[in-house]
Amino acid sequence: MNIILITACPSGMATTFLAAKRLEQAAQRQGWTVHVEMHGEVAPLQAATAEQIANADLIVVAADHVPAPERFEGKRLFQAPIASALPDPSAFLAQAKREAPIYSAPAASTSAPTAANSTGGKKIVAVTACPTGVAHTFMAAEALAEAGKAMGHAIRVETQGSVGAQDKLTEEEIADADIVVLACDIDVDPARFAGKRIYRTSTGNALKNPAPPLKLRSARPPLRVEIAVRAQPIRASKRKAFISTCSPAFPLCCRWSWRAAC
Repeated sequence: MNIILITACPSGMATTFLAAKRLEQAAQRQGWTVHVEMHGEVAPLQAATAEQIANADLIVVAADHVPAPERFEGKRLFQAPIASALPDPSAFLAQAKREAPIYSAPAASTSAPTAANSTGGKKIVAVTACPTGVAHTFMAAEALAEAGKAMGHAIRVETQGSVGAQDKLTEEEIADADIVVLACDIDVDPARFAGKRIYRTSTGNALKNPAPPLKLRSARPPLRVEIAVRAQPIRASKRKAFISTCSPAFPLCCRWSWRAAC
Protein backbone atom coordinates (compact mmCIF):
# COMPACT_ATOMS: atom_id res chain seq x y z
CA MET A 1 0.00 0.00 0.00
CA ASN A 2 1.22 3.50 -0.86
CA ILE A 3 0.40 6.19 1.67
CA ILE A 4 1.17 9.87 2.15
CA LEU A 5 1.69 10.79 5.79
CA ILE A 6 1.24 14.43 6.81
CA THR A 7 2.01 15.81 10.28
CA ALA A 8 1.60 19.34 11.60
CA CYS A 9 1.43 20.63 15.13
CA PRO A 10 0.65 24.22 16.17
CA SER A 11 2.65 23.79 19.38
CA GLY A 12 5.92 22.89 17.74
CA MET A 13 8.32 21.04 15.50
CA ALA A 14 9.31 18.44 18.08
CA THR A 15 5.83 16.91 18.18
CA THR A 16 5.56 17.13 14.39
CA PHE A 17 8.83 15.27 13.92
CA LEU A 18 8.25 12.63 16.59
CA ALA A 19 4.77 11.83 15.31
CA ALA A 20 6.03 11.57 11.74
CA LYS A 21 8.84 9.19 12.70
CA ARG A 22 6.63 6.95 14.84
CA LEU A 23 3.92 6.74 12.18
CA GLU A 24 6.46 6.14 9.42
CA GLN A 25 8.04 3.28 11.37
CA ALA A 26 4.62 1.75 12.09
CA ALA A 27 3.69 1.91 8.41
CA GLN A 28 6.99 0.36 7.32
CA ARG A 29 6.46 -2.53 9.73
CA GLN A 30 3.29 -3.29 7.80
CA GLY A 31 5.18 -3.21 4.50
CA TRP A 32 3.64 0.06 3.33
CA THR A 33 5.45 2.59 1.12
CA VAL A 34 5.43 5.98 2.82
CA HIS A 35 6.06 9.58 1.81
CA VAL A 36 6.28 11.88 4.83
CA GLU A 37 5.30 15.55 4.63
CA MET A 38 6.13 17.51 7.80
CA HIS A 39 4.87 21.05 8.34
CA GLY A 40 6.73 23.30 10.77
CA GLU A 41 8.72 26.50 11.17
CA VAL A 42 12.11 24.81 11.13
CA ALA A 43 12.26 22.27 8.33
CA PRO A 44 11.85 23.07 4.65
CA LEU A 45 8.69 21.48 3.32
CA GLN A 46 9.01 18.31 1.25
CA ALA A 47 5.54 18.35 -0.23
CA ALA A 48 4.12 15.30 -1.95
CA THR A 49 4.32 15.56 -5.72
CA ALA A 50 1.33 15.24 -8.03
CA GLU A 51 2.59 11.80 -9.08
CA GLN A 52 2.92 10.61 -5.48
CA ILE A 53 -0.60 11.80 -4.71
CA ALA A 54 -1.99 10.11 -7.82
CA ASN A 55 -0.34 6.80 -6.85
CA ALA A 56 -1.32 6.98 -3.17
CA ASP A 57 -3.91 4.53 -1.85
CA LEU A 58 -4.39 6.50 1.36
CA ILE A 59 -3.66 9.98 2.72
CA VAL A 60 -3.15 10.15 6.50
CA VAL A 61 -3.20 13.60 8.09
CA ALA A 62 -2.18 13.90 11.75
CA ALA A 63 -3.04 17.58 12.15
CA ASP A 64 -5.85 19.99 12.96
CA HIS A 65 -6.33 20.81 9.28
CA VAL A 66 -5.46 19.45 5.84
CA PRO A 67 -2.65 21.50 4.23
CA ALA A 68 -3.47 22.53 0.64
CA PRO A 69 -6.60 20.36 0.66
CA GLU A 70 -7.54 20.81 -2.99
CA ARG A 71 -4.70 18.51 -4.12
CA PHE A 72 -6.33 15.52 -2.38
CA GLU A 73 -9.72 15.86 -4.05
CA GLY A 74 -11.15 12.38 -4.72
CA LYS A 75 -8.55 10.48 -2.65
CA ARG A 76 -9.16 8.40 0.44
CA LEU A 77 -8.11 10.68 3.30
CA PHE A 78 -8.16 10.25 7.06
CA GLN A 79 -7.62 13.24 9.36
CA ALA A 80 -7.28 13.34 13.16
CA PRO A 81 -5.42 15.49 15.71
CA ILE A 82 -1.72 14.71 16.02
CA ALA A 83 -2.12 13.92 19.73
CA SER A 84 -4.26 10.90 18.87
CA ALA A 85 -1.47 9.43 16.72
CA LEU A 86 1.25 9.36 19.36
CA PRO A 87 0.00 6.79 21.94
CA ASP A 88 -0.41 3.93 19.44
CA PRO A 89 0.71 4.73 15.86
CA SER A 90 -0.17 1.26 14.55
CA ALA A 91 -3.74 1.53 15.84
CA PHE A 92 -3.97 5.04 14.38
CA LEU A 93 -2.96 3.76 10.93
CA ALA A 94 -5.34 0.80 11.19
CA GLN A 95 -8.17 3.21 11.95
CA ALA A 96 -7.13 5.40 9.01
CA LYS A 97 -7.16 2.45 6.63
CA ARG A 98 -10.52 1.29 7.91
CA GLU A 99 -12.37 4.60 8.11
CA ALA A 100 -10.86 6.94 5.49
CA PRO A 101 -13.61 8.39 3.26
CA ILE A 102 -13.28 9.83 -0.23
CA TYR A 103 -12.15 13.39 0.35
CA SER A 104 -13.96 16.43 -0.95
CA ALA A 105 -11.88 19.62 -0.57
CA PRO A 106 -13.53 22.75 0.87
CA ALA A 107 -13.83 25.90 -1.19
CA ALA A 108 -10.53 27.76 -1.57
CA SER A 109 -9.97 30.69 0.78
CA THR A 110 -9.89 34.14 -0.76
CA SER A 111 -8.00 35.84 2.09
CA ALA A 112 -4.79 37.64 1.14
CA PRO A 113 -1.48 36.18 2.34
CA THR A 114 0.33 37.93 5.17
CA ALA A 115 3.30 40.02 4.03
CA ALA A 116 6.70 39.05 5.41
CA ASN A 117 8.37 41.41 7.86
CA SER A 118 11.35 42.85 5.99
CA THR A 119 12.05 45.94 8.12
CA GLY A 120 15.53 45.51 9.58
CA GLY A 121 15.39 41.73 9.56
CA LYS A 122 18.61 39.72 9.30
CA LYS A 123 19.47 36.37 7.77
CA ILE A 124 20.34 33.82 10.44
CA VAL A 125 21.40 30.19 10.20
CA ALA A 126 21.58 27.93 13.23
CA VAL A 127 22.52 24.42 14.28
CA THR A 128 20.99 22.64 17.26
CA ALA A 129 22.49 19.37 18.47
CA CYS A 130 21.81 17.07 21.39
CA PRO A 131 23.66 13.77 21.94
CA THR A 132 20.85 11.83 23.62
CA GLY A 133 17.89 12.19 21.28
CA VAL A 134 15.62 14.48 19.31
CA ALA A 135 13.55 16.25 21.96
CA HIS A 136 15.94 19.02 23.05
CA THR A 137 17.35 19.35 19.54
CA PHE A 138 14.00 20.10 17.96
CA MET A 139 12.54 22.04 20.86
CA ALA A 140 15.56 24.37 20.79
CA ALA A 141 15.27 24.66 17.02
CA GLU A 142 11.62 25.56 17.32
CA ALA A 143 12.33 28.15 20.03
CA LEU A 144 14.98 29.83 17.88
CA ALA A 145 12.73 29.77 14.81
CA GLU A 146 9.80 31.33 16.66
CA ALA A 147 11.99 33.98 18.31
CA GLY A 148 13.61 34.83 14.97
CA LYS A 149 10.24 35.18 13.29
CA ALA A 150 8.96 37.40 16.11
CA MET A 151 12.05 39.63 15.75
CA GLY A 152 11.56 39.95 12.00
CA HIS A 153 14.53 37.77 10.98
CA ALA A 154 14.75 35.10 8.30
CA ILE A 155 16.09 31.99 10.03
CA ARG A 156 16.97 28.45 8.97
CA VAL A 157 17.89 25.76 11.48
CA GLU A 158 19.82 22.55 10.93
CA THR A 159 19.19 19.86 13.55
CA GLN A 160 21.64 17.15 14.59
CA GLY A 161 21.16 14.32 17.04
CA SER A 162 20.81 10.58 17.40
CA VAL A 163 18.75 10.53 14.19
CA GLY A 164 21.53 12.28 12.26
CA ALA A 165 21.52 15.66 10.51
CA GLN A 166 18.19 16.99 9.33
CA ASP A 167 17.58 19.94 6.98
CA LYS A 168 21.29 20.52 6.38
CA LEU A 169 22.24 24.13 5.68
CA THR A 170 23.46 24.84 2.17
CA GLU A 171 26.67 26.68 1.33
CA GLU A 172 24.59 29.49 -0.16
CA GLU A 173 22.52 29.88 3.02
CA ILE A 174 25.67 30.04 5.12
CA ALA A 175 27.32 32.53 2.77
CA ASP A 176 24.27 34.83 2.91
CA ALA A 177 23.86 34.66 6.70
CA ASP A 178 24.55 37.67 8.93
CA ILE A 179 25.04 35.47 12.00
CA VAL A 180 25.48 31.79 12.86
CA VAL A 181 23.98 30.35 16.05
CA LEU A 182 25.43 27.07 17.36
CA ALA A 183 23.12 25.78 20.10
CA CYS A 184 24.92 22.50 20.63
CA ASP A 185 25.61 20.06 23.45
CA ILE A 186 28.03 18.08 21.26
CA ASP A 187 31.01 19.08 19.14
CA VAL A 188 30.01 20.48 15.75
CA ASP A 189 32.68 21.25 13.15
CA PRO A 190 32.75 25.07 12.75
CA ALA A 191 35.02 25.09 9.67
CA ARG A 192 32.16 25.64 7.22
CA PHE A 193 31.25 28.83 9.11
CA ALA A 194 34.67 30.45 8.64
CA GLY A 195 34.38 34.21 8.29
CA LYS A 196 30.97 34.34 10.01
CA ARG A 197 29.97 35.86 13.31
CA ILE A 198 29.08 33.01 15.66
CA TYR A 199 27.07 32.80 18.86
CA ARG A 200 27.59 29.61 20.87
CA THR A 201 25.16 28.32 23.48
CA SER A 202 23.52 25.09 24.64
CA THR A 203 20.19 23.62 23.56
CA GLY A 204 18.88 24.22 27.09
CA ASN A 205 19.76 27.91 27.04
CA ALA A 206 18.37 28.34 23.53
CA LEU A 207 15.14 26.69 24.64
CA LYS A 208 14.76 28.83 27.78
CA ASN A 209 15.89 32.15 26.34
CA PRO A 210 16.22 32.09 22.53
CA ALA A 211 16.33 35.87 21.94
CA PRO A 212 19.97 36.70 22.93
CA PRO A 213 21.60 34.42 20.32
CA LEU A 214 19.66 36.21 17.58
CA LYS A 215 21.06 39.65 18.40
CA LEU A 216 24.03 40.56 16.22
CA ARG A 217 25.78 42.51 18.97
CA SER A 218 26.07 39.37 21.13
CA ALA A 219 27.88 37.30 18.49
CA ARG A 220 31.62 36.81 18.44
CA PRO A 221 33.85 38.25 15.66
CA PRO A 222 34.22 36.25 12.42
CA LEU A 223 35.64 32.77 12.93
CA ARG A 224 39.31 32.29 12.07
CA VAL A 225 40.12 28.71 11.07
CA GLU A 226 43.40 27.24 12.31
CA ILE A 227 44.71 23.82 11.30
CA ALA A 228 47.58 22.12 13.16
CA VAL A 229 49.80 19.86 11.07
CA ARG A 230 52.53 17.56 12.41
CA ALA A 231 55.72 17.80 10.36
CA GLN A 232 58.33 15.10 9.80
CA PRO A 233 61.36 15.26 12.14
CA ILE A 234 63.94 17.79 10.97
CA ARG A 235 67.49 16.76 11.89
CA ALA A 236 67.51 15.93 15.60
CA SER A 237 64.64 18.24 16.56
CA LYS A 238 60.97 17.48 16.52
CA ARG A 239 58.98 20.41 15.23
CA LYS A 240 55.35 21.26 14.61
CA ALA A 241 54.05 23.29 11.71
CA PHE A 242 51.02 25.49 12.08
CA ILE A 243 48.97 26.92 9.23
CA SER A 244 46.69 29.84 9.91
CA THR A 245 44.49 31.70 7.50
CA CYS A 246 44.23 35.46 7.39
CA SER A 247 41.22 35.37 5.11
CA PRO A 248 37.90 33.49 5.29
CA ALA A 249 38.61 32.36 1.71
CA PHE A 250 40.89 29.55 2.90
CA PRO A 251 43.54 28.67 1.69
CA LEU A 252 44.32 32.18 0.41
CA CYS A 253 47.08 34.15 2.12
CA CYS A 254 48.57 31.38 4.27
CA ARG A 255 51.69 31.68 6.34
CA TRP A 256 53.92 29.14 8.07
CA SER A 257 55.33 29.58 11.54
CA TRP A 258 57.67 27.15 13.22
CA ARG A 259 58.52 26.51 16.83
CA ALA A 260 60.67 23.84 18.39
CA ALA A 261 58.96 21.27 20.55
CA CYS A 262 60.13 20.89 24.12
